[in-house]
Amino acid sequence: MNRISLVFPIVIVPLSIISFSAAQPSSKQDSICLPMKYFIGDWKGTGGGESGQGTYERSYRFIFNNNYIEARNKSTYPAGWRAKETYHIADGNEFTGTFELAEPGKEFSIYTTETLQR
Repeated sequence: MNRISLVFPIVIVPLSIISFSAAQPSSKQDSICLPMKYFIGDWKGTGGGESGQGTYERSYRFIFNNNYIEARNKSTYPAGWRAKETYHIADGNEFTGTFELAEPGKEFSIYTTETLQR
């Protein structure tokens, strides 16, 4: 079966904004990083939904002197499905993202939308 792959942009999560309780870490940096270490590494799996069955790959890495986590995501869906992501800049501090999917032979329909501010 032919399949298409979607690779989503890199997401960098600053660890300074993540707050978790951990068992008596030895430093402030450890207190921030310890709960996130579970996710570090390469992950593979399968799943499904409206678009059919797919395969998924994610990887999480510490970067910039362990102050950030880089997240990469790759999703593979059955051939024929199309996807697009569109960004609309509202002003200097806000944008909206729209993720759309289209079944083979059909028009795009909105799957998710989000509005983000800084």
